[in-house]
Amino acid sequence: MATSGEEVRNMQVILKDYVTGFPKESDMLVKTGSIKLKLPEDESSDNAVLVKNLYLSCDPYMRGRMTNSPVDDPDFSPFTPGSPIVGHGVAEVVDSRHPGFKKGDLVWGRKMGWEEYSFIKEPQKLFKTHSTDVPLSYYTGILGMPGMTAYFGFYQVCSPKKGERVYISAASGAVGQLVGQFAKLMGCYVVGSAGSKEKVELLKSKFGFDDAFNYKEEHDLVAALKRYFPEGIDIYFENVGGKMLDAVLLNMRFHGRIAACGMISQYNLQQPEGIQNIMTVVFKRIRLEGFIIFDYFDQYPKFLDFVLPYIREGKIVYVEDITEGLEHGPSALIGLFSGRNVGKQVVKVTNDCEVSNKQVVLKNYVSGFPKESDFEVTTTTIKLIVPENSKNAVLLKTLYLSCDPYLRGRMRYTPDTDPDFCSYTLGSPISGFAVATVVDSGHPDFKKGDLVWGRRVGWEEYCLVTTPECLFKIHHTDVPLSYYTGILGMPGITAYFGFYEICSPKKGERVFVSAASGAVGQLVGQIAKLMGCYVVGSAGSNEKVELLKSRFGFDGAFNYKEEHDFDVALKSMADQEVSNNQVALKNYVTGFPKESDMKIITTGTIRLRVPEGTKDAVLVKNLYLSCDPYMRERMSATDGGFPSFELGKPLTGYGVATILDSTHPNYKKGDFAWGFTGWEEYSLIVSPRILFIIEHTDVPLSYYTGILGMPGITAYFGFYEICSPKKGERVYISAASGAVGQLVGQIAKLMGCYVVGSAGSKEKVELLKSKFGFDGAFNYKEEDDFDVALKRFFPEGIDIYFDNVGGKMLDAVLLNMRFRGRIAACGMISQYNLHQPETIQNLTNIVYKRIRLEGFVVVDYFDQYSKFLDFILPCIREGKIVYVEDIAEGLESGPAALIGLFSGRNIGKQAVKRVWRACLSSTMAGSGETVSNMQVLFKNYVSGFPKESDMYVATTTTELKVPEGFNNGVLVKNLYLSCDPYMIVLMKKSIDPRTFTSYTPGSPLRGYGVAKVLASRHPDFKEGDFVWGTVGWEEYSLITSFQPFFKIQDTDVPLSYYTGILGMPGMTAYFGFYQVCSPKKGEHVYVSAASGAVGQLVGQFAKLMGCYVVGSAGSKEKVDLLKNKFGFDEAFNYKEEPDLNAALGRYFPEGIDIYFENVGGKMLDAVLPNMRLCGRIAVCGMISQYNLDKPEGVFNLMTVVYKRVRIEGFVVTDYYDQYPKFLDFVLPCIREGKIEYVEDISEGLENGPAALVGLFSGQNVGKKLVVVAPSGSGPHITSRRNSQYSPLPCALWGSAHLH
Repeated sequence: MATSGEEVRNMQVILKDYVTGFPKESDMLVKTGSIKLKLPEDESSDNAVLVKNLYLSCDPYMRGRMTNSPVDDPDFSPFTPGSPIVGHGVAEVVDSRHPGFKKGDLVWGRKMGWEEYSFIKEPQKLFKTHSTDVPLSYYTGILGMPGMTAYFGFYQVCSPKKGERVYISAASGAVGQLVGQFAKLMGCYVVGSAGSKEKVELLKSKFGFDDAFNYKEEHDLVAALKRYFPEGIDIYFENVGGKMLDAVLLNMRFHGRIAACGMISQYNLQQPEGIQNIMTVVFKRIRLEGFIIFDYFDQYPKFLDFVLPYIREGKIVYVEDITEGLEHGPSALIGLFSGRNVGKQVVKVTNDCEVSNKQVVLKNYVSGFPKESDFEVTTTTIKLIVPENSKNAVLLKTLYLSCDPYLRGRMRYTPDTDPDFCSYTLGSPISGFAVATVVDSGHPDFKKGDLVWGRRVGWEEYCLVTTPECLFKIHHTDVPLSYYTGILGMPGITAYFGFYEICSPKKGERVFVSAASGAVGQLVGQIAKLMGCYVVGSAGSNEKVELLKSRFGFDGAFNYKEEHDFDVALKSMADQEVSNNQVALKNYVTGFPKESDMKIITTGTIRLRVPEGTKDAVLVKNLYLSCDPYMRERMSATDGGFPSFELGKPLTGYGVATILDSTHPNYKKGDFAWGFTGWEEYSLIVSPRILFIIEHTDVPLSYYTGILGMPGITAYFGFYEICSPKKGERVYISAASGAVGQLVGQIAKLMGCYVVGSAGSKEKVELLKSKFGFDGAFNYKEEDDFDVALKRFFPEGIDIYFDNVGGKMLDAVLLNMRFRGRIAACGMISQYNLHQPETIQNLTNIVYKRIRLEGFVVVDYFDQYSKFLDFILPCIREGKIVYVEDIAEGLESGPAALIGLFSGRNIGKQAVKRVWRACLSSTMAGSGETVSNMQVLFKNYVSGFPKESDMYVATTTTELKVPEGFNNGVLVKNLYLSCDPYMIVLMKKSIDPRTFTSYTPGSPLRGYGVAKVLASRHPDFKEGDFVWGTVGWEEYSLITSFQPFFKIQDTDVPLSYYTGILGMPGMTAYFGFYQVCSPKKGEHVYVSAASGAVGQLVGQFAKLMGCYVVGSAGSKEKVDLLKNKFGFDEAFNYKEEPDLNAALGRYFPEGIDIYFENVGGKMLDAVLPNMRLCGRIAVCGMISQYNLDKPEGVFNLMTVVYKRVRIEGFVVTDYYDQYPKFLDFVLPCIREGKIEYVEDISEGLENGPAALVGLFSGQNVGKKLVVVAPSGSGPHITSRRNSQYSPLPCALWGSAHLH
């Protein structure tokens, strides 16, 4: 046996020169040299090891390293001619200057030369072999790189589910045989292919595959795979590439996964075979992901824990093909490339053993909110003894690590030198408090086996602590050890001394604890309760609040995220009295009231909680108070229908409030409500009779004092129920600009009536006609004779009079009523200030003209409030009804506001809280009539580039109602139609209806559009709704399938945006970028077709993320748009680039992290070599391929493996259930101007074919759409290219802004 320092023979396998084509044994040379069995005593050997190689692994990837094709990854860089080839192997350590390895250790890993002895400068790429009850050769296979490749490739990359269909190529090889067995253990159906009858038999009889075939005997691989997978393939473990991959793509199922482990069929080709069927990645939402096992080596123990028991129990079998003798190495390796081997190919060199230490390190200093990606989990090795030069140090095995808020401060750079609070060192483990056991000790106070807790312990499995004075020995082990990170450790001490020493508490004091459910807060609260204090805490969720009260015994707790006013919340919890300003009546009023009849009481106080023992009560904070005419009557001492106000007590009336406390089962804290309340800041309402919870907060809360409250209900039921209107009738409304009158008039117009109103100023009259849409209006103060005035406006008489005034006006109306006219007596404001009401002279007309005069009070209709909301809310949201408010700010302005109402000073609904609000107006759709319906029809299936003549415009008719029998049908009027690239695919005859359904010749095209509902039998859609989804290319569409179909709730943005940024393209950009690409700040992003509907958004999302973004487009104009409008860092015209690979290298010298793929073909082929390691490609579309009879091949797919690239196709329909999440993100970006959006709009359905063909030829700039009909709501953009949308108040669009 050779001794240390002795010089011995060292046989080597040398690569002669780089190889093209199929390698031969003669491309390698076996030569013999010599080597000393001791490392040199110089710096060259620092941390190095000398090993005796026992087994060498033959692996397919080695073929790539025999070619002079430089790659970034040193593990795949070309071998050096004249030097030994290198790879994975098993060896014994002969000499070591590395602390992690000692002489005699058995190791496996990479960077081992094909020689008898190897000098390894980077032994961190070696693993100790701890399990010697299995053959050592297994560490070249099932327990080494191939085993890990199979395990992590299958379980992590493929994400398998029980029952799925799995196909494995090269299935009898070192990796394939294991993947198949793992899949069977998972309960999958497994088929493999191999290159001989013997191997096929092995797959079925030994490895337990369900089936297998010899690919060499199959003339049509597509047909072969269909035979074995009639329902398609869920998972393909790719070892072959080329024609096999092309065949598999056609047989993949939706959401299938392809783990690209290798592509051995391409390794010997000078020009790789092109992949023709890559487009299926999009339609079938396939994820194709390359991976390299080196990325998973930190998880080796996890792998061993899984696989060793299966080997020992015989549940997994493994076949090796071992060649004896290094001199036969070249033959073994060439045999692997030709498929001669059966099982794992290994070379046995000759016939003749520190721990891993996982660490959490900080990558970069953090600004803003930290992310998981700011850390990195790394694995190193450590010797389990205290180094000789570390006197007094202790080596710990960490058991529990404490997550504490102060750690965040150490993640940013700070000049603080305190070792407990200074910045972490980048690239080193973070540290903090922990519980650990002593593994070795150089300190007299600690010995091996001691349990300790303390600070300055690294976030790693093993930690050398050089300042053990920061550690405490644990003596009490009858409690959970984890408690020493909390209640028995730093947080517990913090709570104890912080409360008792710093706070100096006394029994009965009131204590508030923020972040009270945390490690410290929960203890402070309990300690305070032990002291006899009253304790309240705050936390950030209802679950935590419940925990504080039910588990930790706090007296009270609240969710701070639900509190609009922390001051009010704290006062409420502290049970303190707060001031409560009130408006009270001084004396009962006769004649016209004055402000001095009321007074502001500023001395009142109230506790912000319902008094104990008060059942069914609510305490509210009033937000808006309603000024209403009926309140005048209550200011007099009267026995009339409304009770008088109590002198010296707050006035009462309708208002909007938020609930602060409640003992009523129907109301809870935080609810918004409207109903009867006091004219004061806070009101205690016992047994509330008129109090409605506000469920719709997408409209101004003040509306619940008016259009959505008592005045709105009054107008609705007074008109529809009392007046029983018919279309075409003549309606007159007095006090028509008030809270009720303005609504009655608009409701009557929706009904198709002729409407006239009267008001008391020129300004109000103009408002009635120009804003509320009245047919006529007059100023009653300018009329000497009301009878004459009414005859002027109603020469044929009045059918309906909505009376708000009474007196002389009612007398004049009676003379002008038609037979069987109806008068709804809502109020008589002209009489409220009179000592003696005016007499009505013409009352006998009621008899002669059969008039019905009916008084009503709205409280009788409150039980039908939900019916009212169903009518009025859509009218508001769709702009069919406008509403004007006159809002006075501050409770102290209340008396003036109320008196102003009685004198007619107000314009619109008078409320107390001066701002104007108005919404959009539109007309009501008709129904039932027959109208013409222009359509764009599809002529015939297209091959090559589509032309306008492949479509034609025709006109038919349609009835504006949903036909009988279509119980869930919806009839819509199309407003905007979207031109999208995918539509060209639908113009071709589908060979696989599972992927897409082609257009039907002679029928309208279909696609995404924005429409208005004209008639509906569907419970989710009603007349007047705006919607977006799939519609026909026609003026009117009958919708019977609602996938997808969305109701448009937000109309403060252009409706056309729902064909783009707020519709399918926007969702495609959002989910494609954020979900499929998984971006990180600072990454390099490339977007093709970047000026299109999707690309322009992806680029802007990436910029918001803090990425470097480059886009390509097809004209100088578009390139300028990308840089100057959308904020791309750079952009280029791909048509001007003769070499796309070079162009991308110019813009991305360090490579591309994310490619958002819209183009395919040559562009994709150029991107692949420019991708960075672990790059992601989101395949949204491949427009360059849509017009080709035969797709271009993709030749550089091998880079997917080496660079661990993930290619994932996706279709946005899979994300439609997350539409609200998308809107929550993008709407604020639009409104705040953070995102620009450009549209290219063609006017008129007849121009639809030209618009669509123009999209395919790249004529558009921005999102291409067709305007079918004006929306009647929102800003209608008619310019060809629409610039940035500016967020304006809704009143500024389509209506005058009131001042």
